[in-house]
Amino acid sequence: MSRSRRSARSSWRYDWKTLKVRRLAVVTGRGASPPELKAAEMLRDRIRKRSSVKVTIAEEGTGASDAISGGELALVVGSPKGNDMARVLMEKLGARLPTLPNSDRCHPEGFTVASGLVEGKPYVTIAGADPRGTIYGVGWVLRAITYRPECIEVPKLDVQDRPAFWLRGGNPSGPGSRARQYGKLRPQTAEEHREVMEDLMLLGTNVFGGDPAVVRSYGMMTTFGRTANEMPAGAGGAPGFPKEWGADEGTSRKYVCPSVPEARKALLESFDEIFRSAPSRDFFTTNSGDEGGCRCDRCMPWGGTYIRLVHEIADILHSYHPDCKVLATNQDLTNEGNQAIFQYLNSHDSGWLFAIRYGPGADEMQTYIRGPVNPRWFEYEGFGPLGNYLKYMHHELPTTTNIALYSDITHWMQAQYAVPRPDVALAAVHGRRSWNARPRALHRVARETLHYAIGDMHYSEGMHDDFNKWFWYRMLWNPHLSAEEITGEYCRYWFGPAAQEDMAAAIFLMEETLEKPVLGNLGIRRAVELLRRARAKIPANLMRPDYRWRIIVQKALMDLYIQLKLERGREVKAKASRCLARACRSPSPAGHVKEALRALRQPMETPGMKRIKTAALRLGEESNKVIGYRDPAWFIVDGFDLTETGWWTKALQEALATGKD
Repeated sequence: MSRSRRSARSSWRYDWKTLKVRRLAVVTGRGASPPELKAAEMLRDRIRKRSSVKVTIAEEGTGASDAISGGELALVVGSPKGNDMARVLMEKLGARLPTLPNSDRCHPEGFTVASGLVEGKPYVTIAGADPRGTIYGVGWVLRAITYRPECIEVPKLDVQDRPAFWLRGGNPSGPGSRARQYGKLRPQTAEEHREVMEDLMLLGTNVFGGDPAVVRSYGMMTTFGRTANEMPAGAGGAPGFPKEWGADEGTSRKYVCPSVPEARKALLESFDEIFRSAPSRDFFTTNSGDEGGCRCDRCMPWGGTYIRLVHEIADILHSYHPDCKVLATNQDLTNEGNQAIFQYLNSHDSGWLFAIRYGPGADEMQTYIRGPVNPRWFEYEGFGPLGNYLKYMHHELPTTTNIALYSDITHWMQAQYAVPRPDVALAAVHGRRSWNARPRALHRVARETLHYAIGDMHYSEGMHDDFNKWFWYRMLWNPHLSAEEITGEYCRYWFGPAAQEDMAAAIFLMEETLEKPVLGNLGIRRAVELLRRARAKIPANLMRPDYRWRIIVQKALMDLYIQLKLERGREVKAKASRCLARACRSPSPAGHVKEALRALRQPMETPGMKRIKTAALRLGEESNKVIGYRDPAWFIVDGFDLTETGWWTKALQEALATGKD
């Protein structure tokens, strides 16, 4: 839902009914910037990919007139400064860009979208306050359209909108390290990677890593980074420094101890070399731990050594790139290390440090990737680890240093915001890098952490967090959206309005599955039923390029397979247990033990389970063909003795081998 909608149109502006459009023209301005031209291309490409609609792009003027007359709808894209047609349409349709209170200045990155008849012809204008705003307006329109095989349906469009947070870091990622180990994934193409990056831009992201020239061609901000005490590798990937320089008493061959003078000098010289030749970027990030750091006696508390080192690195960076903003973390530190950072920043001019990134291992109320908790925060813990320590950081940091989040939205266990007690069977098979959607959990996290931050450049390790990325970027755009609204929006866009309700219900059930015991969980089978029912409602034009439904169903089927296997194991062990009970009462128990072994040797996989596993494999092959990704659980599940019947069998065989009654 938009936070700002204009009042109903005057009567002369006709009652816009949903238009079924088969041909449309996208009109750019004569003075369009490169990002605005890319916005028009993204609009065209996504409409073409999702329907058979004929879309042409034309520059305003004579060519545009021909294109408009030949189409059933004109979409005029661009800032009123660079597109005269957009400016005229805004005046005729009564559209205004969002402005700041008590000011005529447009809200940065804001946009307006308006539809109506002008001289008997239907138009939609998508105008941004700046180039990025135009991209975000295009994303809003794409999400509002309904995609049919032969046409698109365009409702009445009338909105002003703008982002709630300044920093909204995008992280397009490939299949991830775990998925690459299984199933012979086909390589993803550069075009596919670009499309994923553009999809995130259309959701509202504004910061990306990668080639700064490419990122800036979209009008986005750029970032790069390196661990503070990481030394570049030598020839052939060998360590680039003597062993005695290694961090943690010389045990590390990638990170150096900055308390060794020669190592510190070489480290800073390596940063100087990098910064001297690096193209200009908006942000430089470095981390204190998770990877990196040194815990030798000379460096402890590491937080103090780290922040002084980062200050020296920042000085080198700013000698070449004075406008590049430095972001550090406070991950993987002791309580004393955290305090050392605050003390240093408050005792020096801290203008060199733009922000502390609050990420995994940064909270003194959690033990994840750090030492013992600080009992101080549990005396009056407020909302607990989701916000209490962040509130303290906010008050402790000098006014020149912000908090930017570095949220882990990619893992569902062993993570910053982990499911506390996952079922061991799910944890073993799926691991932390498996497809997961956590709308209610992430909504709670966002509502309790974003209050203290200027935004987020989150953390990701693959495509398995596709839903979570969508969810997080929409929360960064508008934190007042509910978990249900964002989930419904995701499902409507990717699967169509007819399948939206079933898909959303399945996603919420699958989130609950992560948090419940597998045995007795009726939601596992219900999620599969909903997903299958949704399949019949997803139109062919959306199913053809789909990989999301296929990946979600793979996960749901493997959840069901695990549940059925546990149920089968419970059934078999119950039979074996009855045999063992008779053995305990018998003067000759060996025969009963052998009977228990025969019960345990029954097949653990029923025909129904085989069909489920076959369906998951087939869908994995399809998603691999579409995008180069599949859920790896199919390749892993048989490697675990989930039912414990293997352990039972081994124990009983050993008992029989003793020859004793």
